[in-house]
Amino acid sequence: MGKQGPGNGAARSAAATSSVVAHGIPGAHDAIDIGHAIDCSHIETLRDKPYPCQFTSQGAFDAWRNALADTDISTSWSASQTSSQDIGDELMRQFDAMDLPSYFPEAAPGTVLAEQQMLASTISSNLKYHLSKGTVIQPTPSLEALLIHSDVDLNVPMSMVVLPYPAQYLHFRSVASEHLKLPGSTHPGHVFDGVFCFFTPRPTMGKGSIGKEAEGWILELIFACKRHGQFTGHVLMHGKTDRGATTVASWLDQVLRSERQH
Repeated sequence: MGKQGPGNGAARSAAATSSVVAHGIPGAHDAIDIGHAIDCSHIETLRDKPYPCQFTSQGAFDAWRNALADTDISTSWSASQTSSQDIGDELMRQFDAMDLPSYFPEAAPGTVLAEQQMLASTISSNLKYHLSKGTVIQPTPSLEALLIHSDVDLNVPMSMVVLPYPAQYLHFRSVASEHLKLPGSTHPGHVFDGVFCFFTPRPTMGKGSIGKEAEGWILELIFACKRHGQFTGHVLMHGKTDRGATTVASWLDQVLRSERQH
């Protein structure tokens, strides 16, 4: 989980103007100017909108769509087999070639990398959602209360886990916010706004039970966090699955074990 960055967007933009807009993601022939897209991508206040809707309303998705246009990068990032993490990893590689530290003038030197990672996570999760034509799911308070007090069978095999849309954002209302607590936070106002859910097909993961190549998948759960309406970062869960007999509990154990090792 990370913190989004300095609250003074005008100061950040002014400090970065001379350094960021001259750089970009390499295209087939020329560099792509992503300065304006980055500038639009800093989310500070959710303004009572679901997280991906705030990204759209402040012009970030349009800015990225215009910047990438018909480039190879746009085609690659729009592909069904591209995960949010893939987009984020590519962004971090490109950030290394840019003077992004000037984009965080108020950040301590030791926190600049974390700020860059948070920015890459914000952009990648929202781009994955919008490029996949994602849907916001908003349960009614009564349905939320019913789900909160329902048991979840963690012994269900991953083969039975099916998401309703290619990309979705489950937006939590007040009932869920009261029950779903951020790990490591004791502040009552620090809650989850919602969670992105992505199932991304991957290259084959070995032989299946009948001798055929088993199809691999990446399941990504990206929780957006807020405190009194201010966006504060993400909690990420990301792991491979063959969507076979492995149970949900085993998948969660694998993901959490991997996180502890990092």
